[in-house]
Amino acid sequence: MFITAACVDPVLDRPYIDADRPGTTTDPASGVTVHYRYVHGGFSGTSARFSLYFPAPGQYRGRFFQSTYPTVTQEDAAPEAITFAISNGSYMVSTNNGGGITSAGEIGPYRVNAAAAKYSRTVAARIYRTPARPRGYLYGASGGAYQTLGGLENSRGVWDGGVPMVPGVPNSIPSSMTAQLLASRVLRDKLPQIAEAVAPGGSGDP
Repeated sequence: MFITAACVDPVLDRPYIDADRPGTTTDPASGVTVHYRYVHGGFSGTSARFSLYFPAPGQYRGRFFQSTYPTVTQEDAAPEAITFAISNGSYMVSTNNGGGITSAGEIGPYRVNAAAAKYSRTVAARIYRTPARPRGYLYGASGGAYQTLGGLENSRGVWDGGVPMVPGVPNSIPSSMTAQLLASRVLRDKLPQIAEAVAPGGSGDP
């Protein structure tokens, strides 16, 4: 099924919200803490669920990020994804892939993600009191890269861009990692100086 911004998915056509409350998340790796408005819901008649995380109006920059991974079966986003989105003026969209793509059937690979992304704009318009359309970006690594590619190839007007990271294909390693690994090997004795040069306050000349 090809998804457009204006179409109505015949299976995912009855969104509902069952939680709307303040939330706080701390990324254990970075120690960054963010505050947001948490909205949880799903699509009636299915096992599809979503979680939305909205920054305060003063932080919001008119966009959302949406992460995906095929083995995810619960809709709450990872702390690092939430803190990344909120810290960058974006709201976060996360789904459970309809309960997992192995059991969700045809709606699992990209349709649940698309339906949640589209409905999130309706919720954002209500929260931020603006008709401006939020720009949306889908991303995922490995299997999530396949979901990102599949979502972008099978839709129009749902997302404005995507980042499929390290898709599991034979050319991923030579295409995606060889240059970085070679740089790490050849420049290993100079890496601290390079990092210092490109850090804030550095010379800017690596």
